[in-house]
Amino acid sequence: MSDSDKNDRDRGESTHAGGGPPAIPAVPAPPAGEATHGVAAPPSPPSAPPPAPPGQAGGTLSGAVPPPVIPAPAPPPSDEEEGTVYIPREVVEQRPRVVLNREQPPGHPGGERLERDQYLVGRSQNCDIKLFSKAASREHARLTRRADGWYIEACPDKLVLTNGAPVLQPTRLEHRMRLQMGGDELVVIDQAAAIHSPPPAPAPASASSARRRPLALLLAALLAAAVLAAVWLLSRG
Repeated sequence: MSDSDKNDRDRGESTHAGGGPPAIPAVPAPPAGEATHGVAAPPSPPSAPPPAPPGQAGGTLSGAVPPPVIPAPAPPPSDEEEGTVYIPREVVEQRPRVVLNREQPPGHPGGERLERDQYLVGRSQNCDIKLFSKAASREHARLTRRADGWYIEACPDKLVLTNGAPVLQPTRLEHRMRLQMGGDELVVIDQAAAIHSPPPAPAPASASSARRRPLALLLAALLAAAVLAAVWLLSRG
């Protein structure tokens, strides 16, 4: 035995005699993705989820605008809210109104329905209610709505007649009132009053017709007597 082999044996025996296990040479780890024959590859750690894009968290866009909320329509105000009374529009439009029916001059039938708060009456094209007679002025009268009804007043130095009486101050229009402005004549028809007012009574007989009635009866009696006398005379002959 050579000296080198003897030295190697002595080193091995001294190591075993010391009580320690013989050293096991380390096995190098296989490359990634390759399996070693007889040795299981260590498990790969779980992959982390990809990062969310900017402005998105949990699948919801952080900058998305929520849909608008449409409120329910409010109910119409009741009669007991703050003391106000709600009147439907169709009822307001069906309320009775005041109408001026044209009587004179001839050739201009129809009427004027008063729906605004003020009217200018005259022959001018700028007037709200047109007059047609030559005796009427370009601006003859004014009609104004007040809390208690319609009023008429004459323009300065103009003559307006209501039922034959001159208008010296604002005068309230009444049902069947006759308005005269120059040669124009209009009759006031208050539809509210017309609903409740009775029909006009027939005009009473004049005094002359009352005097002629007994005379006509007397003449009829005399004629009947003459006819009876003639029949009696003929029967005797």
